[in-house]
Amino acid sequence: MKYQHQHTGRPRRRAILLAAAICLLGYAGSAQAQNGRASFEQLQAMLHSAPAGGYVMTVAHRGDWRNAPENSLQAIRNCIEMGVDMVEIDLQLTKDSVIVLMHDSKLDRCSTGKGKLNQYTYRELQQFRLRDGLGRPTRHPIPTLEEAMLAAKGKILVNLDKAENFLPLVYPVLKKTGTTGQVIAGAYLSLPEMQAAAGPVLDSVAFMPKIRPQTPAISAYLDPYERARDFHVLQVKFEEDTSSLVHQLQQWRQQYGSWIWINTITPDRCGRRDDELALTAPDDAYGWLIDRGINIIQTDRPKELIQYLQSKNRRSGAVQL
Repeated sequence: MKYQHQHTGRPRRRAILLAAAICLLGYAGSAQAQNGRASFEQLQAMLHSAPAGGYVMTVAHRGDWRNAPENSLQAIRNCIEMGVDMVEIDLQLTKDSVIVLMHDSKLDRCSTGKGKLNQYTYRELQQFRLRDGLGRPTRHPIPTLEEAMLAAKGKILVNLDKAENFLPLVYPVLKKTGTTGQVIAGAYLSLPEMQAAAGPVLDSVAFMPKIRPQTPAISAYLDPYERARDFHVLQVKFEEDTSSLVHQLQQWRQQYGSWIWINTITPDRCGRRDDELALTAPDDAYGWLIDRGINIIQTDRPKELIQYLQSKNRRSGAVQL
């Protein structure tokens, strides 16, 4: 059942695309929930609609990087096996315009290479291997976005970080792999800025505006996105839990019919209610955020977050297809 906004607005432009995407999922069979997780079909529907029920999505930051190199295909596969709802991956562009996965613009920390990634062709990058979380070389190569999307296809949602830098190059890869309906990108940029950067491609990919205390005139920033796109995910960042943004989370959730996303990977992104606090006091971290309207949490500890959500019955209430 479709959630209705409290305001009158333009029809959801993604309804037809979503219905078609779900129909195309027949190749995957009927997805079974893992660790209480909604099926992939349900997750994809939720990404394109307002939240309903008490379901809280888990997003794995750079994949399961504690057990595989960050932004590796294995890190994505581990998340799928774990029952994570969405995996976040970082995108960079090679010298010959191939989109690959890596957080840093330089190769040094994440791989056995040296220097700026964009000074290498993709073929040249193939000589290097990814490093693990301790900085040790592994056997894992630097993957392309195409390889990553094929690994994720029909199994897990994907957040494409840094995609706003070259979205017109990202979209053809998504179209080729048949994965446009399971991804989301985001930025702190205004709608006119994003339209200038991405052009008409912006209308073909789910996009979430991002806000923080420094964002000027938040309503003036968000309303154009709502009128033009009827967005369904809003990412919020606040350094202190006393921030004025905290008191507006429920309001935005109702006003825009939006999922509210927060990152618990570092204290300064979530009012110090982060993953490390959650290790000893999960109710004071994850529970506190959920009580204030957060229902998408990006974490560096997906296993622990999933266990917590299960214990609180927050892995149920998914949209019914």
